[in-house]
Amino acid sequence: MKKYLAILSFGVVFGVHGIDLEEAIVSACSSNTLLESERANKRMADEQYKQAEAQFLPTLDASLTASRTGNDQSGYNKETRFVPDGQGAIIPVEDYKHSHNVSKQTTTQMGLRFHQNLFNSLRDVNNSKSKKNTARASFHRMKKAERDVIVNTVKAYTEVWAERQKLQAYMKKEENLKKLYESQEICLSAGMSTPSDVAEAESKYQNAVYERVDAETKVIEAEAKFRQITGLNADQKMFIPNLDIKLPKDLSQLESIALRSNQEILEEKFTAASAVNDLDVARGALGPKCDLNLEAGHDLNKTDKRYGRSSQNVYKAELSVTVPIFNMPNYANIGAHSERVKAAQFKSMDKVLEVKRKCQTTWRAYKSAEASIKASSTAVKSAEITSESNLDQANLGMKSNTEFLDAETSLLTARINLAKSIKNKVDAMMDLFALTGNLDLRSMLIILKKNKGVIDPVAAAKAREKARRARKSGRRLSKEEWLKQLAEKKAHPEKTERSESANVAS
Repeated sequence: MKKYLAILSFGVVFGVHGIDLEEAIVSACSSNTLLESERANKRMADEQYKQAEAQFLPTLDASLTASRTGNDQSGYNKETRFVPDGQGAIIPVEDYKHSHNVSKQTTTQMGLRFHQNLFNSLRDVNNSKSKKNTARASFHRMKKAERDVIVNTVKAYTEVWAERQKLQAYMKKEENLKKLYESQEICLSAGMSTPSDVAEAESKYQNAVYERVDAETKVIEAEAKFRQITGLNADQKMFIPNLDIKLPKDLSQLESIALRSNQEILEEKFTAASAVNDLDVARGALGPKCDLNLEAGHDLNKTDKRYGRSSQNVYKAELSVTVPIFNMPNYANIGAHSERVKAAQFKSMDKVLEVKRKCQTTWRAYKSAEASIKASSTAVKSAEITSESNLDQANLGMKSNTEFLDAETSLLTARINLAKSIKNKVDAMMDLFALTGNLDLRSMLIILKKNKGVIDPVAAAKAREKARRARKSGRRLSKEEWLKQLAEKKAHPEKTERSESANVAS
């Protein structure tokens, strides 16, 4: 991530002005809380897998115990003994003795304990497989979250661009219809039009005002959504990058790739495999278990009496075999894991069907957007030709300003449809790329670095309109000159803008 941020910062400082799609994607991926949560879950799953692998290794424990005990015992005893009395008789004599015994002892124990599981009914093996599959599922879940962030960022970016293009067109349309409305009022005062014509023009103008206000609201909403996803403010100049993405040739190839590498399918696949491994672990609880324990120690006992010291070395080797006979909770645990396996397998099958449906829907949307772009481009060219012809005829007095403004409105509508089609194609392209399972932050940044061109048909339309005006002013551009100017404008938009400003100032 730091490497990509460094590359991005270099591009921003030395090559790019404003916020481009690359910076927006990096910012969204670095600030999205859901993605950070999935990354943390991925790291946790990796650590759990390492812990499961460590269960195969033996354990070695060292122990040191030191203790001191004391015993203070006192007593009063009566003893009877028989002694001769000097006259040949034996008489009993009672003696009273007081006893007091104090003993203290210090014990020190040192030992080593070695434990190795020799056989556990493959519970450790299946547990390791389960954690490994869980880690794989977490990896694909993280990639899915990263993919969703990138797709949502691109869609938010294209939405801002498309809504701004629509707003510009609606503002121009409002301006044209306002001129039409004012022209009808002048004609009405001159007796050249009827009140119905004025009312119709006013209705069109008010409708254009409503469309412009609605477009402004949608631009604000799109910019707010973009800010929410990326944490950045949308730049005033936004271009759609030329995304050179290798897409499948047809629907069958798309489905084949998606079934092999789609992140959602792989996540459910490894989740189901982990459930099967957990079931094997539960079944292993009913099998025998064999452990090897080795112990070695040294005990040292010391008393306060002189020469009161003893020591001993302790050795112990134990091989234990445990065979469970009856344990009802283990049987219930097996039943629960069996149902979990069924649920995971059914969910995996449903995910496959869902991805197939997404492939079909997204492929149709992509092809529809391609056809719509072709139709919209043709409509824009046709509307430009019609507008140019109406301008010539209006200058010659053969057509009215109303007809010319109507043609301009048709041209703006065609440009709006073209902007919508481009947005839909880019969105569908990103959805297709996501379905193939190859979309991630690294691949997206590589694509954006390799393709610095832009798809901006609106700018191309403006260039064609500028060329048309140049031809009307007496200076006709050749096809090579026009293509050269268009290429320079795409490659260096800032330089072209500065040169135009200088020409206007001069």
